[in-house]
Amino acid sequence: MPLPANAENKNRLSLVWVVAPEQVEELKNTPPPEISSRIEVKLQSSFGKVEVECDLRAFPLSGMTANEFAKDGVFLVGESGHVFP
Repeated sequence: MPLPANAENKNRLSLVWVVAPEQVEELKNTPPPEISSRIEVKLQSSFGKVEVECDLRAFPLSGMTANEFAKDGVFLVGESGHVFP
């Protein structure tokens, strides 16, 4: 999600990175330069150099997927077949 530009950088974005619960503490304790590099690798440098500007925050997520994707003439296609992630 794009963010407003600031004095240092006009290209900013917000990132939600979904990981397994057992990875959360390790990532939260990773120094900013290292986490920046790891994010850049995950993004395959699609956005160029990545620099984390603030502390990482973690929030628990849960998901749900439909048991049936078609029934009685109703079809769940694409994003309608699941709840985040």
